[in-house]
Amino acid sequence: MFNNKIKKIECLENLVNLQTLVLSFNEIEEITGLSKNVNLKKLDLNHNFIRLIQNMENQKDLTYLDLRHNWITEVTQVEHIADTCTNLKELGLKCNPLANKKNYRMLVFNSFKNLQKLDAQAITDKDTETGEQYSKELTWDMVMDHLRSQKKNFQMDKIMSDENEDEDSQAGSQQNSWERQVEELILNHMQICRIQNLEKFTNLRKLKLLNNNISVIPGLENLRVLEELSLEKNKLTGI
Repeated sequence: MFNNKIKKIECLENLVNLQTLVLSFNEIEEITGLSKNVNLKKLDLNHNFIRLIQNMENQKDLTYLDLRHNWITEVTQVEHIADTCTNLKELGLKCNPLANKKNYRMLVFNSFKNLQKLDAQAITDKDTETGEQYSKELTWDMVMDHLRSQKKNFQMDKIMSDENEDEDSQAGSQQNSWERQVEELILNHMQICRIQNLEKFTNLRKLKLLNNNISVIPGLENLRVLEELSLEKNKLTGI
């Protein structure tokens, strides 16, 4: 059914033995209507208008998924595929906005246990080396980038020190003034391997550190107002 003007996946619920479905070059905006097609092994949706990946819960047998040339922007969208399509071996995401992200291949491969190919290319030693190279510690700059990207409504001027102060006093002022204002940190897929000074975020209510390389997380016991914690897909052996 490729190269039509299909806008919605529907009327396939009786095809329970369907194993291959090709819907490329259409006008599909979301993945729907496949809940009964539990035997699908190959799903081709390249060249559509998909922005959000969802409704894949019943695709346990899927081994090939092609989503190239869509409008998927965030690596976090890939998490739904990784969590639901556990037998996936090949995934196509090329020519989506997310494929322009730095270390895109590494970030995607880190989300899957069994993925063998991304955009028709197998995982390479370079992918592995890149992952090790970019493992890093949680830093002040990383947190500030997160806050700016999330457009949090607290006064950035209170966090930044006076430009006339020397670097040492500036660093001390920053450290003493900004942590208590932070109520939410979402730093998924950042290759973070080490966290320090977490206990200083005394008003933190949401902490998400999915898909990093964290093995220990000191200071967690001091976050007494924390309401939501996500640490999946790290290297933790205990808390």
